[in-house]
Formats: sequence, C-alpha cells, structure tokens
Amino acid sequence: MTNHSLLRDDFLGNNLDSAKWKLPIFTPMNNASFLGRTQLRVSNDPNHEPPKVENGSVTLQLDTYNPSAPGASFLGSELITQEKFSISTGMSFEARVRLLDPIDEGMVASLFSYEISDTNGDGEIKANDLHDELTYEFLTNYVDGDDINTPPNAILTNAYQDMPLGAGDFLYPQASENDDLKTFHEFRIQLYPDRAVWYINDQVVRREFDTVPDEPMDVRLNFWAPAQEWQDAFSSSLIPTTAPENNQSYRYEVDYVDVKRHGVDDYLASYPDLIRAFGYDLHAAETHYNVFGVNEGRVADTFNEGLYLALNPDLFQAFGYDLHTATRHYIEYGYFEGRKPESDSLEVQDFLVGFDPGAYIASYTDLIQAFGANLPAGLEHYIKYGYTEGREVIFEPDNYLASHGDLIQAFGYDLAAASQHYISFGTGENRAKDSFDEITYLNKYADLQAAFGHDLEAATRHFIEFGYLEGRNDGL
Repeated sequence: MTNHSLLRDDFLGNNLDSAKWKLPIFTPMNNASFLGRTQLRVSNDPNHEPPKVENGSVTLQLDTYNPSAPGASFLGSELITQEKFSISTGMSFEARVRLLDPIDEGMVASLFSYEISDTNGDGEIKANDLHDELTYEFLTNYVDGDDINTPPNAILTNAYQDMPLGAGDFLYPQASENDDLKTFHEFRIQLYPDRAVWYINDQVVRREFDTVPDEPMDVRLNFWAPAQEWQDAFSSSLIPTTAPENNQSYRYEVDYVDVKRHGVDDYLASYPDLIRAFGYDLHAAETHYNVFGVNEGRVADTFNEGLYLALNPDLFQAFGYDLHTATRHYIEYGYFEGRKPESDSLEVQDFLVGFDPGAYIASYTDLIQAFGANLPAGLEHYIKYGYTEGREVIFEPDNYLASHGDLIQAFGYDLAAASQHYISFGTGENRAKDSFDEITYLNKYADLQAAFGHDLEAATRHFIEFGYLEGRNDGL
C-alpha cells in the first residue's frame, strides 16, 4: 500500500502557516470556540495571538487567566486545518506531541479529525447536532501514572459517526509506557471506508469497525480545561485566576503534523479494468474512485498483497515483506504476466496481517524438517494447506529469546532472528522454547506491575530489552 502527503507541517519557520492552519471563529450565535471551562483563542479577537512557532515545533498554550472573563474561565488554544480531507480510499493523520512541564490535573490536550452538521439549519451548533470525529485525548489527571492499571488512564480514544456531541464510542487503550506524555510520542489514526485504526509509535492500540466516519473532516489540535460533567478529566484543583500576575501557563508541544492518502494502489490492483485503463497512475485512480467507484459500489481494497507474495514465491524471495512493491509489481507486470493474485481454494481475507512465517515453521517439527528457514516456502504452505488444516502459530519467539541469555545478547528483541535461530540451531540443540516465567518476573517487581499491569507480553519484552542486562534474572 502506497501513500502520499495531503498536508505536512514541520513548523520550521517563525510563524504559523496560514495556508494550512486557522483558529476558531467566535460569533454571538455560535460560540463553537468555548469548550468546558475554556475560551479558545479565536482569529477575530485582536487580543488573541496564534500558537507560537519556534525551534521546529508549535506550542498550544492554556492559561489560567482569561482577560475576557477573569476568574470565570481559562484561555486555551486550538489549531484547525484549512482543508477538509475526504476518506476516499483511505487517509491518515499523525502528530508527534508531548506536554511540557509544569503539568497539573484537570487539562485535556487533543489530536482529532472533526466535522459537524447544522442539523436544524438555523446556523447554530447545538448539542444534538450530528457530527463525525476520530480522536486522541490526553488527560493530565493520569499523566503521572494514577490508576494506570485500569481505565481511565492518560490516553483516551474516541469515535463518532453521525452522533451528537457527548460520550461517543470511547475506549481507553491498555496503559503502557506510552502514557508518559512528558516525552514525545507519535500518534496516528488511519481511516478507511470500512474501519479506523489507532497507532501509538507505530503500534496498533485500537481497531474500530462499527463507528467509522464517512464525511470529509478537518484535523485539529487543542488544549483546554473541561467542566465538571466530564468526571474523568475534570479537577477542582485547577482554578481560573482573577489577576494576570497570578496566571499559570501550560504548554502542549507539537513537533509535526502529517496527513496522508492511503490505499490508491490497492484500489487499482483490485480491478483489472482500472489496471488496463490507468496503469500505475495513482492520481487517475483516486479520481476514479471519488467520482465513479463509490457510486458503483466498488470496494476500495480487495487486493491481498500478502497472498500475492505467497502465491508467487519468486516475488517474495525478491521483495521480502515489501507490500507496496508487491502491489506495484502486480499492477505494472503481474497482471499482464497472468500471475495469480488470489487462491482458488482460499477466500481472500486479512488472515495474513501480522503473520510470521518463521514462527509458523518453528511451530511444527514437520515444517522445520521440510523447509528449514525457507520463509517463502513456509508462507506458501500456510496459504495452500496450513490454514485449512487449522494450523496456528504456537511458537513464541519472545519467550524463546527470554529463555536464553546468549540469544538476548546476540539478537536483542529481534523476533525474526529468534525464530530462524530455533529452526536452524535451537531445535537441534534441544533448547527450551519457553522456560522464562513471565508471571513470576512481573510479580517480583512492583515497578513493572505499575508500568505494565497484567501485560505479560510487555513484561517479556522488558526482560529482553532491559531486565536481563539489569540483572533481574535471579530465580527465573
């Protein structure tokens, strides 16, 4: 799957780029610039300055002193993209953000996409107006680890599709080291016609198939203080000040924002008539989908590039897991060469997402004997036989690594190397596949319990990356 940029801002200048960004606008009828207990800085108030751009980042500020209503409300910030982005074949938005010290309870920083309809047609936005939204919200009530083992925690995700303002379809991802909002993390949401996926530092933290927006949306960032109605985020200890000399400023730093289009090549590869008509012209394919494909009921992505590689081992040998190159190969060459993009005996589906052929081979003695470390052969076997035989990946390369200190020193957290080592050497050396006791390891150290809760996979990874070298291996 290829992608191209719709908007990218690294904030390298000294001023906010007005071609890309705008502030909210206040009108007497519709004060959409007020959130919770916070007046957001607006473009039509000469006393409100836009967020400051310096040193390659932009900073959104929240102040306890609001000169328009001293002691009654806070003064926050919001950035809105000038452009609304359609879902089309797929889009994503990403930002690298952190909260700067000081950090107190009762604040919310956000990254989200948004579109609201004037349901009543009266020019005023009301609570019952329907809107689409996908969001990350960062709650400072929990930024220092309070209640880290169970929701609520510092990071909240939410989804709305033709829903009124309110709770939405929210989910607190499992707490992890990503809850440390004082350091930079990359937050991304990818949206397709049939699903939305949330990522933190390229790790999936949520998938949503039911509540999926379908309207063009702008992308926003804001920083504000909620009202008491939002109990998870509100704090009575955060109080607006009445005098400017008592003002306390809080800062939400954004390193970059990146909005991308996804999946156009998959759309092309899904339809032979489009391959014949457009070749690898992604712009023409995207236009076709937006103008004709949606109305014709065409699905944006039925091409399974992993399956294509599995059915053509020479390509897997040449490209490895480069799915973008595999898709392009099919469009430019494979289709015209008569290569099969799907199996006659297996319905095209997403079962190959995240599939590890090395771990698959390592799971079965007969496959080790038949294929050794030939990963293309292992993947082909799973496609043609293993799936219908009910074979599953039962070898856990992280536990194999954690069971052997010499492998930790040799490979670190390289799971693919662990699988290949077991296939080529470990099985012949009669090495244990899982002698590491992650439950004992987790229960033995209170700091790990606080950080990971009951996440055994995270505990195992910690041992491989840190614990073994820290000498935390006694009694394991």
